[in-house]
Amino acid sequence: MVGAPRGSRYFWFDQASTFIDSGHLAGYAGGGPVTDEMKAVVKSVLVDGKRTLPGYVDEHASTSLVQYISNNGVSYDDTDRSKYIPHVTIVHQPYSSYIYYCHVADSTDPFGYTSEEARARIGDFHYNFDGTAVGNVGSTMD
Repeated sequence: MVGAPRGSRYFWFDQASTFIDSGHLAGYAGGGPVTDEMKAVVKSVLVDGKRTLPGYVDEHASTSLVQYISNNGVSYDDTDRSKYIPHVTIVHQPYSSYIYYCHVADSTDPFGYTSEEARARIGDFHYNFDGTAVGNVGSTMD
């Protein structure tokens, strides 16, 4: 977040080397060691390019930054998960907004996208965590 002080909760990556060097997940995913399965999933995405979300999904907001959501112009409290509708809900943040795609798990923040044109062009193609392909391929990721 622009203007947030270094070391604040908005710069989670400030402590990334601590987590990486320790080989533990500290406050994440119940703590404990980083498993070979976790490493394989990260390698699949970062090295092999097997995105687990479609290529047009380009936004992710910490729930603490979401101000409210809206569906067809009607505003709702962002904590009511039943009001999140894929491709309909608009997630409003202090400096921007985006179209809701999904929460990837019950405990995660909302993910979404900023361009309907990119959605049409790229398509819904992505991979499951097991590496199987899902969805339709658009014309290009460019």
